[in-house]
Formats: sequence, structure tokens, C-alpha cells
Amino acid sequence: MPDKSLDLLADQELAKVCERFIQEADNRRRDCLGFNAFSLVSDLYYRENFHSDVLHAFLDMHGKHGSGSLYLHEFIGLLLAARPKDPLGAPKLRVEDFSNYETMREDGRIDVLIQDKVSRKAIIIENKINGAGDQERQLPRYLEDVEGQARAIPGGNYKVVAIVYLSMTGRKYPADEWTAQDRAKVEPLLITVGAYTNGEAGKPDMVDHWLKQCIERTIGNNPIAEDARALLRQYQRLLIFQGAATMNSEAMAKFYDLIIDGDKHKQVQALTEMFGQLDQYFLHRLVSDYSAPHSRHAPFGRVGVDPHESQCLFQQWRCGDTPVGISLLGSFVEKNEFVWSFLDEHDVGRLSNRVGAVLDSVGLGDEYANRSPWPTRYQSRRFARPTSPATVKAIRDFLDSTLKELRKVTRANIAEK
Repeated sequence: MPDKSLDLLADQELAKVCERFIQEADNRRRDCLGFNAFSLVSDLYYRENFHSDVLHAFLDMHGKHGSGSLYLHEFIGLLLAARPKDPLGAPKLRVEDFSNYETMREDGRIDVLIQDKVSRKAIIIENKINGAGDQERQLPRYLEDVEGQARAIPGGNYKVVAIVYLSMTGRKYPADEWTAQDRAKVEPLLITVGAYTNGEAGKPDMVDHWLKQCIERTIGNNPIAEDARALLRQYQRLLIFQGAATMNSEAMAKFYDLIIDGDKHKQVQALTEMFGQLDQYFLHRLVSDYSAPHSRHAPFGRVGVDPHESQCLFQQWRCGDTPVGISLLGSFVEKNEFVWSFLDEHDVGRLSNRVGAVLDSVGLGDEYANRSPWPTRYQSRRFARPTSPATVKAIRDFLDSTLKELRKVTRANIAEK
């Protein structure tokens, strides 16, 4: 029966999941918070109301950021980009309708409410970035409150032109427990927006289509503008950091659904075991490629793998009829890095410095200047684990260069020093 373990590598759906996982893992490493004001409150930024507080601070035209209505107007630009084209029954959403507005937090339990006192237009923002659940008839109730039907908010009689539903990736949608009447009122106003989508399907998000523009358009070299730009950048990085973790969780969920099938699960197990044996295989592959009949191992008489499969050994170096007694070893060290090192088999205490003299005589002294924990070894620089064509080539090129120079060694070079 043919081995189908490698069939999984040709699975296009699985390839997409893996590509997404790698990309977001890279983002999370590259965009780690570092020295970030928000990292100092890491116990807070996973709380439900954290992002609402940040949004309120940036969207408040009277806020300490000193940029007036700029950040709200850029936010409206994001909403217009994210909104379905000409939604049926939707009122006009226009920047010019929000020049004399107030930004409120938790007014009538609405996360962020924006009301313009002159145009009497309003925007409701419901924050689900940290994954909070929906309350019963939450959005229909908020709409009724703001437009004055339930009179829960003093002033009433505003016209809501957008209900913004924020989630981390933009794929979360309000719980559909509404009546047909609720749906008819809310859906034309509803705009779902992701905090960070990483360009998925061209969906606008807060990171690239709001915060980026706010940073670019915050002008001035005064301390307030500089602080505002710094906070915007740090908030941008926080959303990328959190978003990458969310997307990796989604990738893992898709991966689980794909491999829970019995045959694919067995294939994944086989691939995992095979991947764990790559280091040993690399050593055996070196032996195969440098053994007779090619004789690429010269000036060494033989090349092999040690019994523990932890080292590739070039041994039996002879200079004419004279045994040299120096071996070249390829091995894995800490963090799965790979090194080449020389061992003087006759000089346990490295008292004569024979290896150093030989390497210096053919110009390899600097290439093997690193000293290993073992006093008898001269070690090369460390190479990354050989799991990519570029790394394998670098290791082999270094070995070829070393062997080429060692063939130039004469008897005089190996005399006891």
C-alpha cells in the first residue's frame, strides 16, 4: 500500500491555513509590543471596555490630543470605505454633519455615542474587539434610545446614520435574535469593521484605514502632537499584536477541522515524526553526498555518522603517508544551530595548538576562531538549522571551502608545534 503521508503537502486548503498561521506568527513576533505604553496596562487591554475608552479619547473633539475633529472625520472615512455601496434605506453618512459633536461613553450603556448638536445626526459604536457577547436586542434597543423612542437618553430625537459594530477581525456579526421590524431598522445602518484584518479580501480596518491616516495627518512639532502620534502608533501596534493572536487562533481552528478526519490526522502524525528526524537525515545526506565514488571528502579518508546520529564525522586525514590525527565534525548545538568544528585526536588538553597552526597555515584561522566548550575543538560560526535551501547551501558551501583549503596542507604544516 503506497505511503500517503506526503499527500497532505499538496492539500491547497491546508496550505492556505499554514500560510496564514506563519504570516500572523511573524506579525506577532515583528510587532511585539516592546516598550509600549499599553504593555504597561496589559492586565487591562483584554478587558471589554478598554478599547471603548481608547476610542472615546481619540474621537472626542475636545480631547487632549489637540487635533479637534480630525480623528472622527478620518474614522467616518473608514466607515464609508467599509459600508456596503448604497445600502437600501440607509441615510447619508457625511463628514460635514459632524462638526459640533459630543462623544459620550456608556450613555444609555452604549459603548461610544457620537451626537452632533447642530445636524442632529448620531453614530453608535458597539465595541466587540475583545470578543464580548451580545445582549438581547442590544443594537435595536440602542437605536430606539438614541432616536428618542424610548427616551432613555436626555435630548433624544437624533437621527442615527451609522451603527458601527467593531470586532477584532471584522468577521463577527451581531447575534440575530431580532424581530423582522428590528432587522429592517438596524441592518441598513449597520457597518461591521475589523480592528485588524491584515488586508484580508481588501477589507478596510482600523489599523491601515484609520490609525495610519490619523498618524500621517496629526501635524505639528509641539509636545501634544508628538504625544498624540506616539499613542496612535502604539495603539496601532497593540491592535496588530492582539489581531495576530486572534487570527492564529482562527487558523488553528481551521487546521483542527481539516485534520480531524481520520486519514489526514494520520498523515499529520507521520509528517510530525518525519520533521523530528530531519536533523539526523541531514547528517546522513551529507555522508551520502560526500562519500565515494565522488571522493568529495578528501583530504579525509572516510566520512560517516556517529552511532548516536548526532555528528557527521570526516576522519582518517592523511598527508601523504602520514596520518594527521585531526577530524572535522558537523554537529547540532544549542537552539538547533549547526556548526563545523575540528578535533585533535592526539591532543586532549590542546597543549600543542596543532589544529590552530594547521588552520592558520592555509588561511582558515579566522573562519574557525570560535572556541567551543570542549578545549580540543576549534569551531566555525553557527548556522541556522538546515530547514531551508539557503541555509543548506550555506553549510555545504562553507564545508566545500574548508575541504578545498585543507587539501593544500603539507607535512611541514602538521608538524608538532
